[in-house]
Amino acid sequence: MTFSDQQQISEYARAAVKSMQQAGIINGIKNADDSYRFQPLSNATRAEAATMIYNMLISK
Repeated sequence: MTFSDQQQISEYARAAVKSMQQAGIINGIKNADDSYRFQPLSNATRAEAATMIYNMLISK
């Protein structure tokens, strides 16, 4: 999956974001047009962080 805001993800972080997405740790936020965004310029909410940690733990 390619995030609709992919160009805003810093070059150094793109490989990590791609790996986490492929591992199912992150999914992005669904847009109205059924695409997904990553929102790299925003902080994760507590719920989003908890979901990422949970997804990481169950994927092991």
